[in-house]
Amino acid sequence: MLENMSRNILKAYKTPRIPYSVSNLLAQGKLGEVILNATLQFEKGSDGDLHDLIEALSILRHIGLEDTARRATLSLIKVGY
Repeated sequence: MLENMSRNILKAYKTPRIPYSVSNLLAQGKLGEVILNATLQFEKGSDGDLHDLIEALSILRHIGLEDTARRATLSLIKVGY
């Protein structure tokens, strides 16, 4: 599981996925909603939904929260994924 999780985390950093809906929300100035949704996606991702994990990390990086994305990634690795 750790190897699979690591590969997917790497995807978020190498080829980020930014859904159209996120771009729309950002265009409307709804940064808070984007952050909340990314947080919820990260939670689902940390429970095993790798699609949500990749999107959450990608979104956090896209909106300038690179440090937050890194810390979130480290927290996953530290937990033992």
